[in-house]
Amino acid sequence: GPLPPIPGQLLASNKMEAIIARLAELAEIIIFDAPPLVTVNDASLLAAKVDGVLLVVRANAAKRDHVKAA
Repeated sequence: GPLPPIPGQLLASNKMEAIIARLAELAEIIIFDAPPLVTVNDASLLAAKVDGVLLVVRANAAKRDHVKAA
């Protein structure tokens, strides 16, 4: 179908919740990979819909305030 004006709306949709629920029925662990938090809010939208989040940062490169804000 057509892309929404704001693609992140797909992640915040009820359909995405249904997809996550269906995947949870089929698998014990589901991993989503998302772009950096500072760039877009996709990871934040996904984080609100899942049980846990693993934040990966590059040592000596990631800004401390960005990591704390995440």
